[in-house]
Amino acid sequence: MKLPIAFLLLALPLVAQGDARWVHDLDSALRRAQGERKQVFVDVWTEWCGPCQYLQKSIFPTSEASAALAKVVPASLMVQSKDGKDLPGGRAILEKFRVNAFPTLLLLDANGKELRRKVGIFRSGQELAAWIAGADGPPRVGSGDRQLRPFTPGRPTEADQIRSAGARQYETELARISRTADQLETAFSSFLERQWDGKVRGHFDRSFYALWEDGALQGRPFPGAEFRFSDLRRRAESLRGILRLAEEQARRADVFPGDRRDLRARYRLEHRGWE
Repeated sequence: MKLPIAFLLLALPLVAQGDARWVHDLDSALRRAQGERKQVFVDVWTEWCGPCQYLQKSIFPTSEASAALAKVVPASLMVQSKDGKDLPGGRAILEKFRVNAFPTLLLLDANGKELRRKVGIFRSGQELAAWIAGADGPPRVGSGDRQLRPFTPGRPTEADQIRSAGARQYETELARISRTADQLETAFSSFLERQWDGKVRGHFDRSFYALWEDGALQGRPFPGAEFRFSDLRRRAESLRGILRLAEEQARRADVFPGDRRDLRARYRLEHRGWE
């Protein structure tokens, strides 16, 4: 898969330099690997990922890691911004390597064939160096070219516990907001059918989302129905404020943006009008 030059990402300030010369797009990394007859070490990461920052600030700069990375072509590919949105070229990387957790670390040959993969962090530069060298423990399990280390869950950290509790609270709030949204959706759909003189342009998962789309509501309320229209708009804005508060609480608990997005989709609360 040929990836755009636009994938030259903003990872540079966070990535250790030292003896390792980092590349920030995959095509350049592969070209360099072919010219230098080296393998490619790929760090797929996001700006919102705490473990990703830990690798870049505490592991990659160590002398052991830096020496090991100098023997390969290290590529740092940031795929999502702090708010969880895909960066240019990021979706292509996620799909190409079927990444669904961060950080995902890959070792490729010079032609881009995956040799090994690790999801999560290394706890020392020595561990990273051993992994690159292929001397880091028992054989991988898996099929075909995709080799995976057996997963052994560890004890949740305090941050993990806070995040898990925050996610549960966030889902509870979304379930409550969704029930209110169901009622508002019914009321707004009835209003459009009986008291709206005009049409609605576009299709929306919930009818009242049209309130937040420029040009979606074409027309005006029937005479005498203006007050009801204002009341429905007020209820929608109130619901938006409640969801924003739930979002802020979830962010403070460090609930991952992707998890929040999935939960909103589950309760039909995923719409840009909430922003």
